[in-house]
Amino acid sequence: MKENILSLTDHNVNEFLTQMGYEGVLAEKQKKRTEEIRSLHNENRKLRHQLGEKVSNEDVRERLKIMVSSFENWWTGYGFGHVNDFCFGEYVAKISLSGMVFASRASNAGEEKKNEYLSRLGFEIEDGRVIYNDKSIALLKKLLTDKYPSIDIYNINLTTSALNGIPVIQDVVVYLRDLNDLTETVALTK
Repeated sequence: MKENILSLTDHNVNEFLTQMGYEGVLAEKQKKRTEEIRSLHNENRKLRHQLGEKVSNEDVRERLKIMVSSFENWWTGYGFGHVNDFCFGEYVAKISLSGMVFASRASNAGEEKKNEYLSRLGFEIEDGRVIYNDKSIALLKKLLTDKYPSIDIYNINLTTSALNGIPVIQDVVVYLRDLNDLTETVALTK
């Protein structure tokens, strides 16, 4: 009811302002604000471009190594344990994650602990790999997005378990759409 009254009042006020010739003043102010915002965006773009030209390739390389390392450390500790590939694009990072369960440390005891940890989270493990089912996909998506909100699962490649032929995850390709998600992680690891 309140929304209807407010909408009707807004409509009547706008109609009144139009009849009084005030609408042109409002439109002119809006146009001026839009031009100011556009000008500031262009200036911001130019400044970012100039700043990007001043950064050395070595600085960029080190920054990327830190970002990759922080993601790999997180995935090793809280994910399945191995990052196959990590590629940066202009606006996104494409990451390929192994479906095999790797221990945080190179020991059989560590591998058992990793299997137990993933099982406690709800993942089903078969032959050292995560079983492919709706539950595993939902858990994987939750695990990834809880840490990196802008991450999307792009593709899941399957294979079959050597023990009994059930489908297991071979690898998962994800896109991280906001690289600032990685910078927050870098700040926490220092």
